[in-house]
Amino acid sequence: MEFLIASPNSPLERLPVLVLDRICEYIDDESASRQNVRAFSRTSRSLHTAADVRCYSQIELLIHDPDKLEGTLKRWN
Repeated sequence: MEFLIASPNSPLERLPVLVLDRICEYIDDESASRQNVRAFSRTSRSLHTAADVRCYSQIELLIHDPDKLEGTLKRWN
């Protein structure tokens, strides 16, 4: 059984970073999960690098106890 290994120099991976960033911008639904961008980033290392910034550009924090959060923030400052 033969396996085909994708070339690390696929046409998509050879695009300039600016173009890859625009692709990420286009497919980004800006939800908390960023499902489309994460799927894009898993296709190769170079695409992961391009999508990484967009994957983590928005972080959602869930606060269960606002009073506890306030105390923690005061200790950190």
